[in-house]
Amino acid sequence: LTAKPKLVRHGEFALEPGVAGESEVFQIEELTAAFKDFWKQEKFGTKDVALGIGGRKIIVRDFETQVDTIDKIRGRLKFDAAPLLPQQMGNAVLDFYPHTIKELDTGDMVAGLLVASPSEPTERLIAAIQGAGLDVEIVDFIPFAIARAARKAFNSDGEYLIVNIREHSSDIIAFKYGVPQMVRIIPNGLTVREKQGGKHRGVADGAAAFEAGNQSPVSPVDALVAGIRNTLNFYVGRGGAPAAVLLTGEGSVSPELIEKLPEGLQLSAGVLSLDNVIKLGHREDGYGDIERAAALAALGVGMRGLKG
Repeated sequence: LTAKPKLVRHGEFALEPGVAGESEVFQIEELTAAFKDFWKQEKFGTKDVALGIGGRKIIVRDFETQVDTIDKIRGRLKFDAAPLLPQQMGNAVLDFYPHTIKELDTGDMVAGLLVASPSEPTERLIAAIQGAGLDVEIVDFIPFAIARAARKAFNSDGEYLIVNIREHSSDIIAFKYGVPQMVRIIPNGLTVREKQGGKHRGVADGAAAFEAGNQSPVSPVDALVAGIRNTLNFYVGRGGAPAAVLLTGEGSVSPELIEKLPEGLQLSAGVLSLDNVIKLGHREDGYGDIERAAALAALGVGMRGLKG
């Protein structure tokens, strides 16, 4: 695709507390009912679904293997990657994202990112979706989906650290020339919407401070900045040289974060949202900053399979 694709329909729905969170389903019947209502309300013209998963239970590791077709590499991951994973991840769903070819005397190797996701949470998500009469065509890893959207925005130019900020955790993607080089999921996030009846709705809200034992109060923003800084230092230590930090997800609209991040990281910071990637239809003209930033991950998942 040479031009920006156009977003023709988009929506979001809130869940009651305890139904689902961090890509885990706790009440399948309630989530299935929510999907049914959502599909009816938004009047989507398809029942095919691309599912994005994320969260702190997913493990990402550096991984190298002999050069081969991607299907053959994925086919032997269960055996080749076993030494890199905890024993409890023995039944995990595995995937591999190659990023570099290494020419060695012993034969060419391909380096990339190994992704391991516990199978049960994904199976429960798929069951809830199928229960609503929908078909799951693709299961995608959210950090890779965000990198896909960023590639459309920047035409594979430059090197950046992309941070997708959720309520309880954040994805950090080292993105170089259009390809993810490293992914870390940190246990720091931001709440930016008021909770009404336990649902994620409302306007941007300030982050409250919390007490950590006998230490001084540390705000969620300061904790998040520290988590990003630690990951940035690790990536730079490996030879990375990002030109800027790009924020997306709901937490990216926090004014306090935008103010503190450049000084805390000694890098410029900006926001990556729908406008950078896709042409918006008339239904999206009224979206606020929160909706535009929160929708980027879903957009990246939906873009899987598009050429260009």
